[in-house]
Amino acid sequence: MSQNFGDGEGSALAERRQVGAGYGGMGSPNTAREKEDLRKARRTFLDGSSALRRLLGAWLVSLGMALTVLFSSHPAEAQALTRESEVLYVGDRAVVTLRGSVGGYTARERVTSANERLERALTKSTPPKVTLDDVELGTRVLVDGEPVFLVTRGDVDVQIGETPHFLAEESAKRLERAIAEVRRQRSQPFMLQALLTAGAGTLVYAILLWVLSRLATRLTRRLSLAAASRADRLQARGVSILDTGRILRFIRWVFVALTWVMGAGATIIWLAFVLSQFPYTRAWGEGLGANLRRLAWEVAVSIGRAVPELLVVIFIAVAARTAIAISSWFFDRVEERRLLVAWMDPELVRPTRRVFGFLVWVFALAMAYPYLPGSDTEAFKGLSVLVGLMASLGSSSVINQAASGLTLMYARTIKVGDFIRIDDAEGTVVEIGVVATRIRTGLGEMLVLPNAKILSSMMKNYSQPVHGDGCVLDVEVSVGYTTPWRVAQTLLLQAADDVPGLSPTPPPFVRQVALNDYNATYRLVARTPEEDPIVRARILSDLRGAVRDIFERNGVDIISPQYLSLSQRTSVPRAETPESLRS
Repeated sequence: MSQNFGDGEGSALAERRQVGAGYGGMGSPNTAREKEDLRKARRTFLDGSSALRRLLGAWLVSLGMALTVLFSSHPAEAQALTRESEVLYVGDRAVVTLRGSVGGYTARERVTSANERLERALTKSTPPKVTLDDVELGTRVLVDGEPVFLVTRGDVDVQIGETPHFLAEESAKRLERAIAEVRRQRSQPFMLQALLTAGAGTLVYAILLWVLSRLATRLTRRLSLAAASRADRLQARGVSILDTGRILRFIRWVFVALTWVMGAGATIIWLAFVLSQFPYTRAWGEGLGANLRRLAWEVAVSIGRAVPELLVVIFIAVAARTAIAISSWFFDRVEERRLLVAWMDPELVRPTRRVFGFLVWVFALAMAYPYLPGSDTEAFKGLSVLVGLMASLGSSSVINQAASGLTLMYARTIKVGDFIRIDDAEGTVVEIGVVATRIRTGLGEMLVLPNAKILSSMMKNYSQPVHGDGCVLDVEVSVGYTTPWRVAQTLLLQAADDVPGLSPTPPPFVRQVALNDYNATYRLVARTPEEDPIVRARILSDLRGAVRDIFERNGVDIISPQYLSLSQRTSVPRAETPESLRS
């Protein structure tokens, strides 16, 4: 392009010379022709410079793209160079970490050169002296005036505020300790002293284990005896609530576990102490001791952080206990009838007290749960879900029985002291529990009936129709139609008069309850003021015996359809009854 530009300019000048010569050599060119030539020359110059600028711009863009591809195509190599590092060890102690290359030497070559210089310094008989020297590139660490390694800006961690001088100073301190240890480990007196110290530590460790074992054995024996004596005192109706053998095994297991934990801690301390006595294993011992101290510190910090939350838990527990104590004062006065409340009967005080205490503790647990140490961990959450799932699957029947028990209590279906009959079970209610109800029969037996069964079965309560103390007793008999009903009624009332223990007011009465195909059914109803279940059963038995006696004396049969089909007799022969039993 430059050649074209030069050729154009030369041809224009030559043409101008020719034009001037054409005018007779006078040197006065034609004005219009000269202007046109100048315009052409200027246009040619501008075209050439614009093409040159375009060429220069394209070259710069290509260079930028090439540099971008060059630096972006090797990020891993650049990162690897910046991350290249090597640790300088003296003996078994780390002194400094050198990163990157300096003067063409890589980190590994720098560490190798430093090891060689240190080995020469350690061969001297006099203890070497470690000094520092600040240079342009960083800070040198010298041993007896000879440079060992150089700490540059590439070796420091700028993010934590390190400087080459600070890192070199710390490295010099570690180097002095490492050199002293290396020199000591090569001396026989030091190794002998280390052996004696380790032996003394081992002896103390063995004595500690023996004392710990003996102490655990004695404490286990004493606590086991104390727990066994207290467990024997915890009895309900003569039955021991706690199993002494299981209590002893549990206490023994707890003390064995504590002994093992304390023994493991003593073993770690002893091992760290012994390993730290020898230069070859000192790094292991110091690391083990550092880990143990860090663990103890973390445990202490965790306990310290948990103290405020534990105080909140204790405050919630104290508040719950206070609420239960205040409610107990209220319930005691209602139960003793010293405080009259229209919406609560004294018989409902005991179940209401239990329900209120249960709700208070559930509410307290819900309030204290977020403050329990470790409640926000995944393990604690998983354990809570597992316990909740097990409780929901295994307590469905218990919840059903508890709901039935509350229904029995608050619906006033039965109460303690009532004389009831459920299917074949008959007796006096002794206790209405959350899950089951206890009934004492006339034979002294204790029947335990689930509350759900009581609600789902037909129940006869002989105590509620009676105002005041006592209960109702009834006897049903079937008499043939050959006996007038007035005769049967009179005989039953006479039998009631012959039985002691029945109350004259209200007087006994007889009702006809059924007219069957072959007989009529009569029911004798009487009242007794007795509260003792055994006395009630005896009076009922006497009443039934009196009915049979008076019927037999008057020649009246107690019949049923089965009796008619199996017996050919229509009356009871008096001759078959012994004379001594006819009275």
